[in-house]
Amino acid sequence: EHMAAKSYGEVMAMAQREAKLVKIINSPEIFLLLARAASGLGDIQTATKMYSKCDKLFVEDEKPADLRLFTARAFIGQNKPKEALAQLDILGAQKIPAHYKTEVFELKGRIYSAQNRNLAAAKMYDRALANEANDCKRSALMIYKAKSLEAAGHIPQALEAVGEGIGKNGACGPAAGEHL
Repeated sequence: EHMAAKSYGEVMAMAQREAKLVKIINSPEIFLLLARAASGLGDIQTATKMYSKCDKLFVEDEKPADLRLFTARAFIGQNKPKEALAQLDILGAQKIPAHYKTEVFELKGRIYSAQNRNLAAAKMYDRALANEANDCKRSALMIYKAKSLEAAGHIPQALEAVGEGIGKNGACGPAAGEHL
């Protein structure tokens, strides 16, 4: 009930009070709940620790979308694009919420960009844009797409994409300009 109310601090406090019980139960569902709460609080270190614990305990085909995304991001951080793409491909084929699909395709686009597969990256950014995203996210995705198209030598399409990205950028504030 605390997670539904986004009372992440309450969830973490409850886990601390019941630390011995949490350790005894050793359940992937409990670690997933704690990972989500820590993530909601911005405690990346604890979230990472909890996601890592539940990753080892879940059966492969029962892993939830946020756990797979965490794993994919971790593989990207470890410069393991093949492993990250495997996780993202599984998510791309599953029925998951649109905001997860947006991130799946954005991450695939970033991997393809790093591999100089620029047209494939631009297509992934298009697929990300076809899903749920606020104006700031859409702006960033358009800028990433423009960079990929430019690198592929598709200058007119890149200019069009950057124009659309800049057009949505106004609502995002000064930090949004970092993508330009």
